[in-house]
Amino acid sequence: MARIIDIDAPVPIFDANYWIGNGKKFPKISEIPTEVSTTCNNILSVPQHVKEYLPNPQLSVVQFIHQTLPPQSSAIDTTKHSRWFSKVPPSHDVASLMTRPIPPQNVLNGLNEAFGQQWFDGAQSICDPRFNNGTEHLPLWTLTLWMDLARIVRTQAMWRKSEAWLNLKAKQGGEVQEELEEAESMKKATTLLSAIGWDAPVCGLGTSTTELSKLLSAEWISDELMDMMMGDLSFWARTSNPNVSPDVKIGTTLLSQAIVGAARSKDYSKQSAPFLYRYERAVKMSECSQLYFPAHVHGNHWVAINVDFKKREFSYGIVQSVIE
Repeated sequence: MARIIDIDAPVPIFDANYWIGNGKKFPKISEIPTEVSTTCNNILSVPQHVKEYLPNPQLSVVQFIHQTLPPQSSAIDTTKHSRWFSKVPPSHDVASLMTRPIPPQNVLNGLNEAFGQQWFDGAQSICDPRFNNGTEHLPLWTLTLWMDLARIVRTQAMWRKSEAWLNLKAKQGGEVQEELEEAESMKKATTLLSAIGWDAPVCGLGTSTTELSKLLSAEWISDELMDMMMGDLSFWARTSNPNVSPDVKIGTTLLSQAIVGAARSKDYSKQSAPFLYRYERAVKMSECSQLYFPAHVHGNHWVAINVDFKKREFSYGIVQSVIE
């Protein structure tokens, strides 16, 4: 029987005396009570005054890539995760973390997995055993700060790589008109790096400018980028090309994902596949005669798919997914 959730019911109050230090096992993600989840998230939330240490997402790409950030350690660390937690309350200033290497990613992942149980066992602070014999007691949200810093450092490396790629392409030039125009476009793109934020939101697309850095390199094109391009293509088709019929639709990666999901479950009903139902309804109402959408196959390339509902045919072709 399905569990009925009353969204108007007040969230139960977290009882620390019941949950903490009483031998409780931290539940699976799908079974975590609301009050436990809410309290856990609050404990791991980085205070606003500490976020001031991090680069502003609106900072231009050029300014961002010249920011001094702590490096992420790549050293092999075999310290038990339990040694990173302490039942002693936090007392050390986290400002020093901005000049120290961030723990290796595998350590951060392990600490993140271990956190719930350590918290239930009474942990009140984090101790970095790499410094001062682990005697400094840091707030539990230090784990979130480290994770955020690690992501920012990786993003900075991506933007630096993108800038270098742009500069190289801009200097290559060429003799034919097409090559000259490409070099000029690269120069214009380089100039834009001084105007756009390194992690600013891209309106209407649910992503940020960080994704754009992948376009300026030989990186694989992500789902987010593909959806961004499909949105732009759809807008162009509707507003700039009178030869494109209104019943020609352009879908996103969500469509291919919905098709795969329905095929695996063998359930194409309206309740289980509402996204597909909307397309089915459009076809039956003659609002969609042709459908174009991208699909990621075998985990290594994109395929463009076309479905012609009038001819009852479909076709596909490989999309070059790496920019050379």
